[in-house]
Amino acid sequence: MNHETKEILYLRAEEDALPFFQALANKNRLEILRILRQKDASIKELGEQLDLSSAVVTKHVQALEEAGIVRSTTRPGKRGLKKLCSLALNEAQVIFDNNYGNSARSFTEVEIPISAYETCEITAPCGMAGEDRIFGAIDDPRYFAACNRYAVSLLWFSSGYVTYPVPLMDVDLDRVEEIAITLELCSEHPGFNSSWKSDITFSMDGLSLGTWTSPGDFGDRKGRFTPAWWTLGTEYGLLKTLTVN
Repeated sequence: MNHETKEILYLRAEEDALPFFQALANKNRLEILRILRQKDASIKELGEQLDLSSAVVTKHVQALEEAGIVRSTTRPGKRGLKKLCSLALNEAQVIFDNNYGNSARSFTEVEIPISAYETCEITAPCGMAGEDRIFGAIDDPRYFAACNRYAVSLLWFSSGYVTYPVPLMDVDLDRVEEIAITLELCSEHPGFNSSWKSDITFSMDGLSLGTWTSPGDFGDRKGRFTPAWWTLGTEYGLLKTLTVN
């Protein structure tokens, strides 16, 4: 495919997004999306797999095109030109809280690299990776203590913990009303298992904040930031925000 696929579409739960929701409210259109997740397909090919006429498939594709979910291009075929369909989106998110992000409160934002933990206790299977390669050796917890781990952008382990300092030196703590920590998380399973649940517990300054149960270890598609060389199963996590107030 030589076209560019839009990574993600943000939608509000409002009337102007109705064509998008209506386009998905049909079993045959969902089947079309399932087929296009595997490879691009012509109207004829879609019709053959769905046991539908080309005219019916064309109407379904038009609805998906109008919603911005599918794009079509014309290619030379054995008998003239053929319409080739492909996905125009990888992901869509629906925003229900229309006031989200509109707060007038001041805030300080600090990015903490995943490799900037102070202490850790790690149990194999485990490992770390940077943008272009595995860091150290897989399933060897000793590498988590390496002083040159600054390039690490992914880490995984079966059990244990990592502790991070929260840099608040320039913040007036007497005025702090809330701390929000956002990170990408998933379970850890050899390869991947989208139904593999895992409890992840958070604490701050020795105070337990609670436990979140991750629903799975996700590898059904390539992650938005996952490099092409990565082939170890897990592809992405869920973006979660822990709020303390």
